[in-house]
Amino acid sequence: MEKEKKGIAIRFSKNQILEITKHSDPTKVDRITGQTLQVAKVLLPSSDYRDTHFGVDKNGIDRDARGAYINIPASYLKIDKFNEDRRYCFLNSERAYAVHFNGQKIGEQSGKTVYDKPESVNLSAEALSKAFKHKERQIEATQETSGEAASSTQKSDMKPKKKPKVKQTEQVR
Repeated sequence: MEKEKKGIAIRFSKNQILEITKHSDPTKVDRITGQTLQVAKVLLPSSDYRDTHFGVDKNGIDRDARGAYINIPASYLKIDKFNEDRRYCFLNSERAYAVHFNGQKIGEQSGKTVYDKPESVNLSAEALSKAFKHKERQIEATQETSGEAASSTQKSDMKPKKKPKVKQTEQVR
């Protein structure tokens, strides 16, 4: 019997969760908990560590130079059972997700700080999961292509290293 597909998984560290806040619309209810929706702001890896690039928006703002984040319902976040510093969630493969960008200070007006607002980008769940897969690509590049070759190197690394034989001389005192 085939397992039912849960969606497309994204993995990230707990440090990439910037904050968890209540949704701006208080009438939104979480489907899982039945309570007011809590939203987690999850940072994407910086543009240096991902293959997905967002380019320049219509206002001439380079979005790759800005911090990017997505909003995910907090109840969807799961803790990795093998590493408690890692988190993951499953994205609906039929839905598009908005990637938002941090604004930068451009001046002051009437005593208030004014920020620019880069345009958001909508990505499919598959494209968004590729933006989070920066470490897997680095690991795959270092592993050998053959599964048998990779397992044999792992086994040989696990063997204790032999100490070199040193000729010992007796000293009489």
